[in-house]
Amino acid sequence: MPGKVVVQGTTAIVERNEGAIARIMPEVPHMAAREALSGLGAFTPEEADACLKDSRGDFDESVCDPWIVTALRPSR
Repeated sequence: MPGKVVVQGTTAIVERNEGAIARIMPEVPHMAAREALSGLGAFTPEEADACLKDSRGDFDESVCDPWIVTALRPSR
């Protein structure tokens, strides 16, 4: 008996003797980062400045030397 094709939504299932022998599924579409982020919109310059200022919080622009900080910590 030849196999038959049963369609469920977008996936096709090939059955033989009342058992599924194959599933044919459409390829998952690929999306580039530009396409994925296209609906997010853009910040105005004022919004971008406010977001950057908020993300920095209380941090300053100075650079810390991790070797000095480690040496000043009390040993356990």
